[in-house]
Amino acid sequence: MSALRVACGGMVMLAALGAQVPPTPQSIPDPDGQIVRSEKQAFRIEVLARDLETPWALAFLPDGRLLITERPGRLRLIENGKLLPEPVKGTPAVWEKQDGGLLDVEVHPQYARNGWIYLSYSETLPGYVATGAPPDPPSMTVIVRGRINKANEWIDQQVLFRAPAAIYNSSNAHYGSRFVFDKDNHLFFSIGDKQQAMDAQDRSKPTGKIHRVNDDGTVPKDNPFVKRPGALPTIWSYGHRNPQGLAWDPATGKLWESEHGPNGGDEINVIEPGRNYGWGVITMGTEPGMTKRSEPGMEQPIVDYTPTIAPTGMTFYSGDKYPGWKNSLFVSALAGQQLRRLETSGATVVHQEPVFTEFGRVRDVAVGPDGYLYVLLQRPGQVVSQSTSGMLARLVPVQQAEAPPMRIYIRSGLKTHGAGQHDYPQYLADWSKLLTERGAIVDGSLHFPTAAEIAKTDVIVMYKGDAAAMTPEEKATLEAYLKRGGGLVSFHDTLCGPDPDYFSTIVGGAKKHGQVNYTLEADIPYTIVDTAHPIMAGMSNFTIKDEAFFLITWAKSPAIKVLATATMAATPSAKGHEGELVPQIWTYERSLDGGQPYRAFVWMQGHNYSNFADPRIQPMLLRGIAWAAKRSVESLMTVPPPRARGGA
Repeated sequence: MSALRVACGGMVMLAALGAQVPPTPQSIPDPDGQIVRSEKQAFRIEVLARDLETPWALAFLPDGRLLITERPGRLRLIENGKLLPEPVKGTPAVWEKQDGGLLDVEVHPQYARNGWIYLSYSETLPGYVATGAPPDPPSMTVIVRGRINKANEWIDQQVLFRAPAAIYNSSNAHYGSRFVFDKDNHLFFSIGDKQQAMDAQDRSKPTGKIHRVNDDGTVPKDNPFVKRPGALPTIWSYGHRNPQGLAWDPATGKLWESEHGPNGGDEINVIEPGRNYGWGVITMGTEPGMTKRSEPGMEQPIVDYTPTIAPTGMTFYSGDKYPGWKNSLFVSALAGQQLRRLETSGATVVHQEPVFTEFGRVRDVAVGPDGYLYVLLQRPGQVVSQSTSGMLARLVPVQQAEAPPMRIYIRSGLKTHGAGQHDYPQYLADWSKLLTERGAIVDGSLHFPTAAEIAKTDVIVMYKGDAAAMTPEEKATLEAYLKRGGGLVSFHDTLCGPDPDYFSTIVGGAKKHGQVNYTLEADIPYTIVDTAHPIMAGMSNFTIKDEAFFLITWAKSPAIKVLATATMAATPSAKGHEGELVPQIWTYERSLDGGQPYRAFVWMQGHNYSNFADPRIQPMLLRGIAWAAKRSVESLMTVPPPRARGGA
């Protein structure tokens, strides 16, 4: 049995394996045509361009053309919906390795008048001659602007930022960078710390900073450090690690930023002029020698993420194409392989959800002139920094008619135990009615379903003691269902069977039948580990009376995502395990060999049937079922109005 602990963000780590990075989500190689149902908006993925190599950033021209940077050093154009076969000629030579290459692109707000386009990229130190000492040449971020002529050539280049030679180093990480203009045509750009953490605190150095310049690179007179001796006058804020997202909140006029943390501790910040955001001294992640979480005079993040999601591009949506998303902040993420939506109020995040997590690394997100969201997707490689193929996709809203009802199959069984316990048939009756009232199409039985019975099912809900004791044929049916991406929900004794090693690979964790691994009829004090997860929306710590479990066999990879833990009560059956903190509610995402990604949601309780109706629990279970079905977690939370009947 592997020892187990719970990390800050709710990811279970197996201590026997040492420190683990978050599990790599499984990605769908070709998402074109996939319909996604998020909490407040359904949409279809429309792939517009393929065969892009590590696409890094996108920017729209006023005439509807679209610019895309490829990290190996190519600037591409999409014209009339088609990717031009040849890149823009004559763009600057880049140093491409790990994080380095051609990075951001931005279009001047007055492009129609002046034609300026802005690029950031990494270059080797000009005039550098290798001496055989460092493994790679010194490199650093450069900011330029130029124009594209009718022959698709880069011309009129001007250098707006190039660091002193002493700043260049042989690290190939943390170049930044991201552009954004304000309403007065000031250009903001971010520069990473180039893996020199304390340089982020040194205002005489440009690294680990957000800078503000005029559109020609000159210094605005009202920058916060213009009159500060020893400080670079372009600095707007400092104490940043590797900022790769900038966006203006149209409601408040505030500048928001996304930033990569060290090991965990990714940040979303609201940027104020002259403020210190702490990197080099404080972090919400794990960094050797940096143990402080706060320090007077240093800003705290609005939101932080552990495990890492590696946030990159960001944009606020203020259009009307997606009514449920108005004024939301969208953040693209690499390690999390997700587009994340944040609801904000002033300088606070009040709710967030991963809009999708199955289409690869999300490099950038932007709003097009048509009011739709556009994203750059990159297929995951064998290593994080590997250059791989990518694509441009648009999120097209779909009508309700295109989002069919959720199909749910309830696997139940015969009544066991005492009064009010293990009421499997009653659950089948009660929840068939409950889910049908909420618009779902529900089927179910007291036996394991056949392949035909679940051919169109979105999610199987299993609540039946020892349901894990399956025949080989039943296992094959379940695996075939999961390979097509069907969801799975497990309540209580469903995970009890003779082969917990096998079922831990199916739902993340399983207990063995016949083993004393429970605290019967005891208080279960839940600690909500992941309050940001949409399944746990609005929940806080609470206690119920039921049956909790320990001695659970856990999947080694990918890890489960813990939503809530419980401390084992001091009961006779828990002797020697009292006081242990064990996950009791979790999610699990993976793909079986050759299959599509699927989702599993697990609630270990349900011994006492009355808890299914507990107002603290029932909404969580409804959200968990919807989440496993890859639908909006709110899709089962309300009873739709009855359809109007025709006249007599």
